[in-house]
Amino acid sequence: FASMPTGTGKSAAVLYPAVKALGQGLTGQLFYLTARTTARQAALTAMDLMREKGLHVWSLTLNAKEKQCPGFPRCHPDDCPRAKGHFLRLPDALDEMLETCDWNGQAVMAMADRHQLCPFEFALSLAEIADVVVCDYNYAFDPVARIKRVFEWRTDLTLLADESHNLASRVRE
Repeated sequence: FASMPTGTGKSAAVLYPAVKALGQGLTGQLFYLTARTTARQAALTAMDLMREKGLHVWSLTLNAKEKQCPGFPRCHPDDCPRAKGHFLRLPDALDEMLETCDWNGQAVMAMADRHQLCPFEFALSLAEIADVVVCDYNYAFDPVARIKRVFEWRTDLTLLADESHNLASRVRE
């Protein structure tokens, strides 16, 4: 637990040993959980700094479904052309995505557009294979929004909760 002013390096101080543990095989995947979209920027900046020093990890920034959906009436093959045949087009997009390391929101959207995939489902598939996932608390703790394909099947996860004092209010909500 650390309580220090903004900009003092708390995110990097938490991420560095976790990434080191990942490299040593002590954990299989890291989830850096935040309460707000703005709070995740510190973690992303820390990841960029580590990449500049030679770190090679696949990191995903997982955005909310509402921010990614191209706006079809509902997520169903009858209504969304990206849902129809999504899993047939998915392997090529995943292979192509593995050529880069920073799977930020724009990169995920661009690849989803190129392969006509549902961007949110594509991001969830990336969450299964990413080394580091930066996302909202809900994807780990909310019984409805939780990424079941990750949290119900993997046992080698490390969760890093940023600004954990916000968890109590989230639970009440």
